[in-house]
Amino acid sequence: MSEKYSTGEMIRWLKSYCLFGSNRDAIIAKLRAADALCEAANPIVGEISNFADNDLTEYQVIRFKDLVRLRKAIADYEGKEKA
Repeated sequence: MSEKYSTGEMIRWLKSYCLFGSNRDAIIAKLRAADALCEAANPIVGEISNFADNDLTEYQVIRFKDLVRLRKAIADYEGKEKA
């Protein structure tokens, strides 16, 4: 999530210095969901970034399990039921 701080460091800071109760817990849940979303997107981004724009014969292969994982991570981040 952050180039300077890990998600764990930000959560520790929130627990120590910032908010109390449900607001803090909601922020922590959103940080964890965003972190999981980034992690789920990494394999797909890696495949897409290897695609050569000028090669019309090349095709994209993205594993179905990576797409399912990404879909679940998006649902978690948006606070929706997992499909």
